[in-house]
Amino acid sequence: METTFCREGKSLSYAELTQMLGNMIEKNILGELDQEALEKFYLRLFETTYAKIRDYLELKNYKVVNYRQGLLTASQVKLITKPEVWYEALERKNLIDQGKTTDHLRRFIIDTYYEEMRVLLSVLGEK
Repeated sequence: METTFCREGKSLSYAELTQMLGNMIEKNILGELDQEALEKFYLRLFETTYAKIRDYLELKNYKVVNYRQGLLTASQVKLITKPEVWYEALERKNLIDQGKTTDHLRRFIIDTYYEEMRVLLSVLGEK
């Protein structure tokens, strides 16, 4: 099952999404987004990335009941290598969902989350 991210009516695979984010970072497009647009983008980014994790786990017959349990299982099967980053990502998602502003979201995406997306892509390619 291929998890996709839709952009301008076009579905992107996880690999394409990761590449798109890299291009956005390189061209400083994230720097041009206001806080609301950045948060909206981040929510879509997180949900698509997490769906990729969940789909992989379910394909391997793991039952995923919530985000935290899914991340824990992903860590145990070595799908993710830095669970603390993923828990922070989840916490930021939850704050945004509650209408709270998350500090330094842009820096988190650029400096931390993007790298973990790339690692996940690499690990998925090996499994």
